[in-house]
Amino acid sequence: MLRGWQASESSRLQKCGRYLLFACFLTLATFAVASFSAFRLADPHFVSLSAALQAGIYGEASDSNESESSEEEAEEGPEEAGAAAAIQATPNASNAIVAEKAKLIFVNCVEDGKPVKKRGLQGKILRCPHQCNLTVNKRDFARADAVVFNPLWMTPLKIPPRTKIPGQIWAYSFHFESASQHGFARKATQALSGKVDLTMTYKGTSDIFRPYYRFRSLQPGERPDPHNYAEGKQHLLLWFVSNCGAKGRMSLFKGLQKILGPERVHMFGACGRSAGCSSAHSGDPCNIRLMSKYKFYAAFENTRCEGYITEKFFRGLGTSTPMVPLALGGLGRKDYEFLAPPDSFLHVDDFSSLEELAQTLLEIDADDTRYNRFHAWRQMQKVTTQTANYRVAYCDLCERLHSGQQLHPRSYGASLEKWMFDGCLSDGPRWKS
Repeated sequence: MLRGWQASESSRLQKCGRYLLFACFLTLATFAVASFSAFRLADPHFVSLSAALQAGIYGEASDSNESESSEEEAEEGPEEAGAAAAIQATPNASNAIVAEKAKLIFVNCVEDGKPVKKRGLQGKILRCPHQCNLTVNKRDFARADAVVFNPLWMTPLKIPPRTKIPGQIWAYSFHFESASQHGFARKATQALSGKVDLTMTYKGTSDIFRPYYRFRSLQPGERPDPHNYAEGKQHLLLWFVSNCGAKGRMSLFKGLQKILGPERVHMFGACGRSAGCSSAHSGDPCNIRLMSKYKFYAAFENTRCEGYITEKFFRGLGTSTPMVPLALGGLGRKDYEFLAPPDSFLHVDDFSSLEELAQTLLEIDADDTRYNRFHAWRQMQKVTTQTANYRVAYCDLCERLHSGQQLHPRSYGASLEKWMFDGCLSDGPRWKS
Protein backbone atom coordinates (compact mmCIF):
# COMPACT_ATOMS: atom_id res chain seq x y z
CA MET A 1 0.00 0.00 0.00
CA LEU A 2 2.87 2.34 0.91
CA ARG A 3 4.53 1.54 -2.37
CA GLY A 4 1.32 2.36 -4.27
CA TRP A 5 1.02 5.70 -2.49
CA GLN A 6 4.68 6.54 -3.27
CA ALA A 7 4.21 5.66 -6.95
CA SER A 8 1.06 7.78 -7.20
CA GLU A 9 2.73 10.76 -5.50
CA SER A 10 5.77 10.42 -7.78
CA SER A 11 3.49 10.51 -10.83
CA ARG A 12 1.79 13.67 -9.57
CA LEU A 13 5.15 15.35 -8.96
CA GLN A 14 6.29 14.48 -12.47
CA LYS A 15 3.13 16.02 -13.94
CA CYS A 16 3.58 19.17 -11.83
CA GLY A 17 7.15 19.38 -12.99
CA ARG A 18 6.09 19.20 -16.62
CA TYR A 19 3.45 21.91 -16.04
CA LEU A 20 6.04 24.14 -14.37
CA LEU A 21 8.48 23.64 -17.23
CA PHE A 22 5.75 24.45 -19.78
CA ALA A 23 4.75 27.60 -17.85
CA CYS A 24 8.38 28.71 -17.72
CA PHE A 25 8.70 28.15 -21.46
CA LEU A 26 5.60 30.29 -22.16
CA THR A 27 6.93 33.07 -19.92
CA LEU A 28 10.30 33.07 -21.66
CA ALA A 29 8.65 33.04 -25.12
CA THR A 30 6.36 35.96 -24.22
CA PHE A 31 9.34 37.91 -22.91
CA ALA A 32 11.30 37.22 -26.10
CA VAL A 33 8.46 38.39 -28.36
CA ALA A 34 7.99 41.57 -26.32
CA SER A 35 11.72 42.27 -26.40
CA PHE A 36 11.88 41.77 -30.16
CA SER A 37 8.87 44.07 -30.67
CA ALA A 38 10.55 46.77 -28.62
CA PHE A 39 13.73 46.25 -30.65
CA ARG A 40 11.78 46.75 -33.87
CA LEU A 41 10.46 50.08 -32.64
CA ALA A 42 13.93 51.15 -31.53
CA ASP A 43 15.71 50.11 -34.72
CA PRO A 44 14.95 52.29 -37.76
CA HIS A 45 15.68 49.34 -40.04
CA PHE A 46 12.56 47.64 -38.72
CA VAL A 47 10.25 50.63 -38.49
CA SER A 48 7.29 50.25 -40.85
CA LEU A 49 7.37 53.95 -41.70
CA SER A 50 9.67 53.21 -44.61
CA ALA A 51 6.96 51.01 -46.13
CA ALA A 52 4.52 53.89 -46.03
CA LEU A 53 7.05 56.23 -47.59
CA GLN A 54 7.93 53.77 -50.34
CA ALA A 55 4.25 53.29 -51.17
CA GLY A 56 4.16 56.97 -52.16
CA ILE A 57 1.41 59.44 -51.42
CA TYR A 58 0.29 59.73 -55.03
CA GLY A 59 -0.32 56.09 -55.85
CA GLU A 60 -1.49 55.00 -59.25
CA ALA A 61 -2.83 58.16 -60.87
CA SER A 62 -5.31 58.03 -63.71
CA ASP A 63 -5.85 60.72 -66.30
CA SER A 64 -7.15 64.01 -65.00
CA ASN A 65 -9.65 64.25 -67.84
CA GLU A 66 -11.22 60.85 -67.24
CA SER A 67 -14.06 59.99 -64.88
CA GLU A 68 -12.59 59.74 -61.42
CA SER A 69 -15.25 58.04 -59.35
CA SER A 70 -14.50 54.44 -60.34
CA GLU A 71 -10.75 54.67 -60.92
CA GLU A 72 -10.04 56.58 -57.74
CA GLU A 73 -12.20 54.43 -55.52
CA ALA A 74 -10.41 51.39 -56.91
CA GLU A 75 -7.16 53.18 -56.19
CA GLU A 76 -7.77 52.96 -52.45
CA GLY A 77 -6.82 49.30 -52.28
CA PRO A 78 -5.64 47.02 -49.46
CA GLU A 79 -1.99 47.74 -50.20
CA GLU A 80 -2.57 51.45 -49.72
CA ALA A 81 -4.56 50.96 -46.54
CA GLY A 82 -1.86 48.67 -45.17
CA ALA A 83 0.83 51.25 -45.79
CA ALA A 84 -1.23 53.94 -44.11
CA ALA A 85 -1.90 51.72 -41.11
CA ALA A 86 1.79 50.95 -40.62
CA ILE A 87 3.43 51.97 -37.34
CA GLN A 88 4.42 55.62 -37.54
CA ALA A 89 7.51 56.87 -35.77
CA THR A 90 9.15 60.19 -35.13
CA PRO A 91 12.35 61.17 -33.26
CA ASN A 92 11.85 62.75 -29.84
CA ALA A 93 14.25 65.00 -27.94
CA SER A 94 16.49 62.06 -27.08
CA ASN A 95 16.63 60.94 -30.73
CA ALA A 96 14.76 57.74 -29.88
CA ILE A 97 12.07 56.43 -32.21
CA VAL A 98 8.64 56.51 -30.59
CA ALA A 99 5.15 55.61 -31.76
CA GLU A 100 3.26 58.61 -33.16
CA LYS A 101 -0.18 59.57 -31.87
CA ALA A 102 -2.68 60.40 -34.60
CA LYS A 103 -3.82 64.01 -34.97
CA LEU A 104 -7.48 64.85 -35.65
CA ILE A 105 -8.44 67.24 -38.48
CA PHE A 106 -12.01 68.57 -38.60
CA VAL A 107 -13.03 69.46 -42.18
CA ASN A 108 -15.64 72.24 -42.12
CA CYS A 109 -16.28 72.29 -45.86
CA VAL A 110 -19.01 70.38 -47.66
CA GLU A 111 -16.94 70.12 -50.85
CA ASP A 112 -13.97 68.68 -48.98
CA GLY A 113 -16.40 66.58 -46.98
CA LYS A 114 -17.65 64.76 -50.08
CA PRO A 115 -14.32 63.12 -50.94
CA VAL A 116 -13.66 62.56 -47.24
CA LYS A 117 -16.75 60.35 -47.17
CA LYS A 118 -16.88 59.04 -50.73
CA ARG A 119 -13.24 58.43 -51.58
CA GLY A 120 -12.08 56.66 -48.47
CA LEU A 121 -10.45 59.61 -46.72
CA GLN A 122 -12.75 59.46 -43.68
CA GLY A 123 -10.76 58.37 -40.67
CA LYS A 124 -7.26 58.51 -42.10
CA ILE A 125 -5.06 60.04 -44.75
CA LEU A 126 -3.92 57.20 -46.96
CA ARG A 127 -0.30 56.96 -48.05
CA CYS A 128 0.76 59.70 -45.65
CA PRO A 129 3.93 59.07 -43.59
CA HIS A 130 2.26 60.71 -40.57
CA GLN A 131 -0.86 59.66 -38.69
CA CYS A 132 -3.87 61.98 -39.01
CA ASN A 133 -7.59 61.26 -38.99
CA LEU A 134 -10.11 63.35 -40.94
CA THR A 135 -13.62 63.98 -39.68
CA VAL A 136 -16.66 65.91 -40.91
CA ASN A 137 -18.62 65.41 -37.68
CA LYS A 138 -19.10 68.76 -35.93
CA ARG A 139 -19.13 66.99 -32.56
CA ASP A 140 -15.39 66.49 -33.11
CA PHE A 141 -14.73 70.21 -33.46
CA ALA A 142 -13.76 70.88 -29.84
CA ARG A 143 -11.24 68.03 -29.67
CA ALA A 144 -9.73 68.50 -33.14
CA ASP A 145 -6.05 69.41 -33.43
CA ALA A 146 -6.81 71.39 -36.60
CA VAL A 147 -9.89 72.81 -38.32
CA VAL A 148 -10.08 73.49 -42.07
CA PHE A 149 -12.45 76.32 -43.05
CA ASN A 150 -13.53 77.18 -46.59
CA PRO A 151 -15.52 80.46 -46.83
CA LEU A 152 -17.39 79.20 -49.90
CA TRP A 153 -18.86 76.14 -48.18
CA MET A 154 -19.13 76.74 -44.44
CA THR A 155 -20.70 73.43 -43.39
CA PRO A 156 -21.53 72.03 -40.85
CA LEU A 157 -20.44 75.12 -38.87
CA LYS A 158 -22.16 77.99 -40.66
CA ILE A 159 -19.97 80.71 -39.14
CA PRO A 160 -16.55 80.41 -37.50
CA PRO A 161 -16.52 80.59 -33.68
CA ARG A 162 -15.55 83.95 -32.22
CA THR A 163 -12.79 82.45 -30.12
CA LYS A 164 -10.29 79.68 -30.80
CA ILE A 165 -9.72 76.68 -28.62
CA PRO A 166 -6.20 77.00 -27.14
CA GLY A 167 -3.68 75.01 -29.16
CA GLN A 168 -6.07 74.38 -32.06
CA ILE A 169 -4.76 75.16 -35.56
CA TRP A 170 -7.06 76.87 -38.06
CA ALA A 171 -6.43 76.46 -41.79
CA TYR A 172 -8.02 78.60 -44.51
CA SER A 173 -8.89 76.61 -47.64
CA PHE A 174 -10.01 78.24 -50.90
CA HIS A 175 -10.12 76.17 -54.08
CA PHE A 176 -12.17 75.26 -57.15
CA GLU A 177 -13.71 78.73 -57.45
CA SER A 178 -12.38 82.13 -58.45
CA ALA A 179 -12.10 84.70 -55.69
CA SER A 180 -13.38 87.45 -57.99
CA GLN A 181 -16.80 85.83 -58.49
CA HIS A 182 -17.67 85.07 -54.89
CA GLY A 183 -17.88 88.28 -52.92
CA PHE A 184 -20.24 86.60 -50.42
CA ALA A 185 -17.25 84.63 -49.12
CA ARG A 186 -15.63 87.87 -47.95
CA LYS A 187 -17.78 87.97 -44.80
CA ALA A 188 -16.60 84.56 -43.62
CA THR A 189 -13.05 85.46 -44.60
CA GLN A 190 -13.24 88.64 -42.54
CA ALA A 191 -14.38 86.59 -39.54
CA LEU A 192 -11.42 84.23 -39.98
CA SER A 193 -8.78 86.90 -40.57
CA GLY A 194 -6.31 87.12 -37.71
CA LYS A 195 -7.31 83.67 -36.43
CA VAL A 196 -6.03 81.59 -39.33
CA ASP A 197 -2.67 79.91 -38.75
CA LEU A 198 -2.03 78.85 -42.34
CA THR A 199 -3.55 78.93 -45.82
CA MET A 200 -4.41 76.08 -48.22
CA THR A 201 -5.30 77.59 -51.62
CA TYR A 202 -4.43 77.51 -55.32
CA LYS A 203 -2.22 80.59 -54.88
CA GLY A 204 1.48 79.81 -55.07
CA THR A 205 2.14 82.00 -52.03
CA SER A 206 -0.05 79.80 -49.80
CA ASP A 207 1.45 77.96 -46.86
CA ILE A 208 0.08 74.75 -48.39
CA PHE A 209 -0.21 74.86 -52.18
CA ARG A 210 -3.47 73.26 -53.32
CA PRO A 211 -4.02 73.40 -57.09
CA TYR A 212 -6.77 71.66 -59.08
CA TYR A 213 -4.31 68.99 -60.16
CA ARG A 214 -0.57 68.60 -59.94
CA PHE A 215 2.22 66.67 -61.61
CA ARG A 216 4.21 63.73 -60.31
CA SER A 217 7.32 61.96 -61.53
CA LEU A 218 6.88 58.72 -63.45
CA GLN A 219 7.97 55.49 -61.83
CA PRO A 220 10.18 52.94 -63.62
CA GLY A 221 8.16 51.20 -66.31
CA GLU A 222 5.60 54.00 -66.61
CA ARG A 223 7.25 55.93 -69.42
CA PRO A 224 5.23 55.93 -72.65
CA ASP A 225 6.74 54.87 -75.93
CA PRO A 226 7.98 57.89 -77.92
CA HIS A 227 5.75 58.78 -80.85
CA ASN A 228 4.67 61.67 -83.04
CA TYR A 229 1.96 63.55 -81.13
CA ALA A 230 1.07 65.54 -84.25
CA GLU A 231 -0.01 62.44 -86.14
CA GLY A 232 -3.73 62.30 -86.95
CA LYS A 233 -4.43 65.84 -85.74
CA GLN A 234 -5.92 67.59 -88.75
CA HIS A 235 -7.42 70.49 -86.76
CA LEU A 236 -5.57 73.29 -84.99
CA LEU A 237 -7.45 74.80 -82.03
CA LEU A 238 -10.38 73.56 -79.90
CA TRP A 239 -12.43 75.31 -77.22
CA PHE A 240 -15.23 73.91 -75.05
CA VAL A 241 -17.06 76.86 -73.49
CA SER A 242 -20.31 77.28 -71.57
CA ASN A 243 -19.97 80.83 -70.19
CA CYS A 244 -20.59 83.20 -73.09
CA GLY A 245 -20.41 86.37 -70.99
CA ALA A 246 -16.62 86.73 -70.79
CA LYS A 247 -16.14 89.19 -73.64
CA GLY A 248 -12.35 89.37 -73.50
CA ARG A 249 -11.67 85.70 -74.11
CA MET A 250 -14.55 85.39 -76.60
CA SER A 251 -13.12 88.25 -78.66
CA LEU A 252 -9.68 86.62 -78.53
CA PHE A 253 -10.92 83.25 -79.79
CA LYS A 254 -13.02 84.71 -82.59
CA GLY A 255 -10.03 86.80 -83.66
CA LEU A 256 -7.89 83.65 -83.89
CA GLN A 257 -10.65 81.86 -85.75
CA LYS A 258 -10.78 84.65 -88.31
CA ILE A 259 -7.00 84.63 -88.92
CA LEU A 260 -6.42 80.86 -88.79
CA GLY A 261 -9.60 79.85 -90.60
CA PRO A 262 -12.93 78.57 -89.24
CA GLU A 263 -12.35 75.15 -90.82
CA ARG A 264 -9.52 74.34 -88.34
CA VAL A 265 -10.50 76.40 -85.26
CA HIS A 266 -13.69 75.22 -83.55
CA MET A 267 -15.80 76.24 -80.57
CA PHE A 268 -18.10 73.68 -78.90
CA GLY A 269 -20.61 73.97 -76.09
CA ALA A 270 -23.30 76.49 -75.17
CA CYS A 271 -21.52 79.25 -77.09
CA GLY A 272 -20.65 77.23 -80.20
CA ARG A 273 -21.54 74.12 -82.14
CA SER A 274 -22.70 70.84 -80.63
CA ALA A 275 -20.08 68.15 -80.19
CA GLY A 276 -22.69 65.47 -80.83
CA CYS A 277 -21.72 63.58 -77.67
CA SER A 278 -24.19 62.35 -75.06
CA SER A 279 -22.00 63.51 -72.18
CA ALA A 280 -20.25 66.82 -71.60
CA HIS A 281 -17.54 65.09 -69.54
CA SER A 282 -14.15 65.28 -71.25
CA GLY A 283 -13.50 61.65 -70.30
CA ASP A 284 -16.43 60.47 -72.40
CA PRO A 285 -15.16 58.28 -75.32
CA CYS A 286 -17.02 60.47 -77.80
CA ASN A 287 -15.28 63.61 -76.51
CA ILE A 288 -11.92 61.83 -76.46
CA ARG A 289 -12.30 60.96 -80.14
CA LEU A 290 -13.18 64.58 -80.87
CA MET A 291 -10.26 66.06 -78.93
CA SER A 292 -7.77 63.64 -80.48
CA LYS A 293 -8.09 65.57 -83.76
CA TYR A 294 -6.77 68.88 -82.37
CA LYS A 295 -3.24 70.08 -81.63
CA PHE A 296 -4.06 72.94 -79.25
CA TYR A 297 -6.70 73.52 -76.61
CA ALA A 298 -7.93 77.01 -75.62
CA ALA A 299 -7.54 76.88 -71.83
CA PHE A 300 -9.21 80.23 -71.21
CA GLU A 301 -10.26 80.87 -67.60
CA ASN A 302 -13.46 82.73 -66.74
CA THR A 303 -11.51 85.15 -64.56
CA ARG A 304 -7.87 86.02 -64.11
CA CYS A 305 -6.83 85.76 -60.47
CA GLU A 306 -3.46 84.80 -59.02
CA GLY A 307 -2.97 81.03 -59.22
CA TYR A 308 -6.52 80.33 -60.42
CA ILE A 309 -5.89 77.51 -62.90
CA THR A 310 -8.75 75.07 -63.36
CA GLU A 311 -9.43 71.76 -65.13
CA LYS A 312 -9.52 73.69 -68.42
CA PHE A 313 -5.72 73.82 -68.42
CA PHE A 314 -5.40 70.09 -67.69
CA ARG A 315 -7.92 69.00 -70.31
CA GLY A 316 -5.19 68.48 -72.89
CA LEU A 317 -2.54 67.19 -70.51
CA GLY A 318 -3.99 63.75 -69.85
CA THR A 319 -2.61 60.70 -71.61
CA SER A 320 -5.81 59.99 -73.54
CA THR A 321 -6.17 63.50 -75.05
CA PRO A 322 -2.66 64.90 -75.55
CA MET A 323 -2.98 68.52 -76.69
CA VAL A 324 -0.96 71.66 -75.99
CA PRO A 325 -2.84 74.15 -73.77
CA LEU A 326 -3.04 77.74 -74.99
CA ALA A 327 -3.46 79.33 -71.57
CA LEU A 328 -5.20 82.56 -70.67
CA GLY A 329 -5.42 83.01 -66.92
CA GLY A 330 -3.68 83.78 -63.67
CA LEU A 331 -1.45 86.81 -63.53
CA GLY A 332 0.57 85.44 -66.43
CA ARG A 333 3.01 82.67 -67.32
CA LYS A 334 4.68 82.65 -63.91
CA ASP A 335 1.53 81.29 -62.25
CA TYR A 336 1.50 78.36 -64.68
CA GLU A 337 5.22 77.65 -64.44
CA PHE A 338 4.82 77.35 -60.67
CA LEU A 339 2.54 74.39 -61.36
CA ALA A 340 3.37 72.86 -64.76
CA PRO A 341 6.49 72.06 -66.82
CA PRO A 342 7.45 75.34 -68.57
CA ASP A 343 7.58 73.77 -72.05
CA SER A 344 4.18 72.07 -71.80
CA PHE A 345 2.02 75.07 -72.78
CA LEU A 346 1.75 78.47 -74.45
CA HIS A 347 0.42 81.55 -72.65
CA VAL A 348 -1.39 84.33 -74.49
CA ASP A 349 0.51 86.99 -72.53
CA ASP A 350 3.77 85.76 -74.11
CA PHE A 351 2.83 87.54 -77.34
CA SER A 352 2.66 91.17 -78.36
CA SER A 353 -0.42 90.89 -80.56
CA LEU A 354 -3.16 88.62 -81.83
CA GLU A 355 -1.35 88.36 -85.16
CA GLU A 356 1.91 87.22 -83.54
CA LEU A 357 0.07 84.55 -81.57
CA ALA A 358 -1.71 83.27 -84.68
CA GLN A 359 1.54 83.18 -86.66
CA THR A 360 3.28 81.20 -83.91
CA LEU A 361 0.49 78.60 -83.87
CA LEU A 362 0.84 78.18 -87.64
CA GLU A 363 4.62 77.79 -87.39
CA ILE A 364 4.33 75.11 -84.70
CA ASP A 365 1.59 73.40 -86.69
CA ALA A 366 3.93 73.12 -89.70
CA ASP A 367 6.84 71.68 -87.67
CA ASP A 368 6.20 68.28 -86.02
CA THR A 369 9.56 68.36 -84.23
CA ARG A 370 8.74 71.69 -82.62
CA TYR A 371 5.23 70.52 -81.72
CA ASN A 372 6.54 67.36 -80.08
CA ARG A 373 8.83 69.39 -77.82
CA PHE A 374 5.70 70.51 -75.99
CA HIS A 375 5.06 66.83 -75.15
CA ALA A 376 8.61 65.91 -74.08
CA TRP A 377 7.64 66.29 -70.39
CA ARG A 378 5.40 63.22 -70.75
CA GLN A 379 8.53 61.04 -70.62
CA MET A 380 9.17 62.23 -67.06
CA GLN A 381 5.87 63.31 -65.49
CA LYS A 382 2.12 62.80 -65.48
CA VAL A 383 -0.93 64.52 -64.03
CA THR A 384 -2.29 63.16 -60.74
CA THR A 385 -5.89 62.44 -59.85
CA GLN A 386 -7.93 64.76 -57.66
CA THR A 387 -7.95 62.17 -54.88
CA ALA A 388 -4.16 62.15 -54.83
CA ASN A 389 -4.26 65.93 -54.80
CA TYR A 390 -6.49 65.88 -51.71
CA ARG A 391 -4.06 63.52 -50.00
CA VAL A 392 -1.04 65.69 -50.75
CA ALA A 393 -2.64 68.83 -49.30
CA TYR A 394 -3.96 67.17 -46.17
CA CYS A 395 -0.79 65.14 -45.67
CA ASP A 396 1.16 68.41 -45.77
CA LEU A 397 -1.14 69.78 -43.06
CA CYS A 398 -0.69 66.56 -41.09
CA GLU A 399 3.09 66.84 -41.29
CA ARG A 400 2.94 70.40 -39.96
CA LEU A 401 0.79 69.30 -37.03
CA HIS A 402 3.32 66.64 -36.09
CA SER A 403 6.38 68.85 -36.56
CA GLY A 404 5.86 70.59 -33.23
CA GLN A 405 7.09 73.85 -34.73
CA GLN A 406 5.34 77.14 -34.05
CA LEU A 407 3.21 78.08 -37.06
CA HIS A 408 3.66 81.62 -38.31
CA PRO A 409 1.46 82.78 -41.21
CA ARG A 410 3.78 83.79 -44.03
CA SER A 411 1.25 84.09 -46.79
CA TYR A 412 -1.48 86.60 -46.14
CA GLY A 413 0.12 89.24 -43.94
CA ALA A 414 -2.13 91.72 -42.13
CA SER A 415 -5.33 91.08 -44.12
CA LEU A 416 -6.51 87.64 -45.18
CA GLU A 417 -9.38 89.22 -47.12
CA LYS A 418 -7.11 91.51 -49.14
CA TRP A 419 -4.62 88.71 -49.82
CA MET A 420 -7.34 86.40 -51.19
CA PHE A 421 -9.72 88.74 -53.02
CA ASP A 422 -7.72 91.69 -54.35
CA GLY A 423 -5.56 91.81 -57.46
CA CYS A 424 -7.64 90.00 -60.11
CA LEU A 425 -7.41 91.12 -63.75
CA SER A 426 -9.90 91.43 -66.58
CA ASP A 427 -10.52 88.23 -68.54
CA GLY A 428 -8.75 89.31 -71.74
CA PRO A 429 -5.09 89.10 -72.80
CA ARG A 430 -2.33 91.43 -71.64
CA TRP A 431 -0.28 91.78 -74.80
CA LYS A 432 3.45 92.32 -74.36
CA SER A 433 4.42 95.93 -75.05
